Amino acid sequence: MKLITIKWYFWALSVLPVLILLSASSYAAEDDVASNEKSAIETCIAYCRAQEIYRRTDFDRDQVLEYAQVLQGGRKPAPPIDTATLPKPSNAEKKNIADLIAKLGADQFDVRESTSASLEAFGVKALDQLKLASESDADPEVIQRSGKLRERILLSLTPKLNTDKMYGLYSSGREGFVPGDIRLIEKELALAECQIGADPKEIAAMNGYLFRILSRQGEGAAGGARNYIVEGGHMTLGYALLAFPKEYGKTGKKVFIINNQATMFQRDFGSREAMEAYVKDCAVFDPGTGWSPP
Repeated sequence: MKLITIKWYFWALSVLPVLILLSASSYAAEDDVASNEKSAIETCIAYCRAQEIYRRTDFDRDQVLEYAQVLQGGRKPAPPIDTATLPKPSNAEKKNIADLIAKLGADQFDVRESTSASLEAFGVKALDQLKLASESDADPEVIQRSGKLRERILLSLTPKLNTDKMYGLYSSGREGFVPGDIRLIEKELALAECQIGADPKEIAAMNGYLFRILSRQGEGAAGGARNYIVEGGHMTLGYALLAFPKEYGKTGKKVFIINNQATMFQRDFGSREAMEAYVKDCAVFDPGTGWSPP
C-alpha cells in the first residue's frame, strides 16, 4: 500500500511541471486574445475619428490637413516659402550652376552623383535655375535630378517636424509620406482590410484582426435601412466598420461592428465555422439578436 502511494507521489511530481506549463500557456493565449480584442476596439474608434475629419471637411485634402492638425493640437501647415526673398547667385555663380546642371545628364553615374552634390551645396542660390531645368530641359535625366534637388533644398528650409508626436489619426513626416502630410488611419489597418470575396488567409492582420468597411445599414440600426453612399462616391449618409479575428479562438473571439454614431456592438459566435459564415458576406451594419455593447 505504501509502495503504491510513493509511486503516485513521484508520478504527481513528474506531471506537475507539465500541468503548470500548460496552464501558463493557456493563460498567455487568453491574454493575447484579450489584448487583440482591445486593440480591435481602439482601431474601430480611430477609424470613426478619421471618418469624422473627412466628413467635416467635405473630403478636401487641404482642409483635412488643416482641421486634423488644429483638432489634435498640432501645428498648422507651414506657409509657402517665398523664393523671391532668398539670396540670389552672382553672375559667376550662375555660370557655375548652369555648367553643373548640364552635367546632370552625363553618361557616367559617378559624375551625375558628384554633380548633384555640388549643386546641392549652392543651396537656395540654385533654386531658380533648377526650377527652369526641371520644367524645360531636353534631357529627362536633367529634368528628374533638377526637380529632386530643388525639392531637397526647399525641404531644408522648412521647419523640422516633430516626427515623434503621434496624433492617433495620422502622423507627420514619417517615411513614405510627403513631409507635413497626414495619415488618418494606420497603414496596417489599410493592409488588414478584407473585402467580400477576399481570402482572409492571404491578408495581413492588424493585431490578429481583419477589417471591412460597411457602406450600408440594416433595419436593426438606428434610423432603419439605408445606403451610406450617395452621388460623388462618398459615404455622406454614414459609415460603419466590421472587425473580426483572422483565426477564431487564436487571435480573438469577438466580432465588432461600429457606425458613425460611435455605437459599437460585439458578438462571440461560439465557433470558427459560425463566425466565418457570418463575416463571409457581411456588408451591412445590422446589430440584432446576439449583439451587445462591449
